[in-house]
Amino acid sequence: MNWTIESAKQHFSELLHHAAQEPQVVFNEQQIVATVIDAQMFKEFERWRLRRPKKRSIAHAFEELRQLCIEENYFIEVPNRYDRDNAFINAEY
Repeated sequence: MNWTIESAKQHFSELLHHAAQEPQVVFNEQQIVATVIDAQMFKEFERWRLRRPKKRSIAHAFEELRQLCIEENYFIEVPNRYDRDNAFINAEY
């Protein structure tokens, strides 16, 4: 069920009752400003959030790939680089 801020304030106990069944979304005009969820669902979310891997940079991902390649004795062939023609170098404006 969707609620406006005003209706959520006026019917707070009903909002909580419905939240025990499914998440309740609170809107301010067309934007979601809050979601009310059951306490057990929040606990599950917290457990998931604490278990998930931390955000890492792409540099960390490539380092992990390098280590896996070393461990598996695998070589990634990278083609030689070369300069491409640049149409803007000799362009007249």
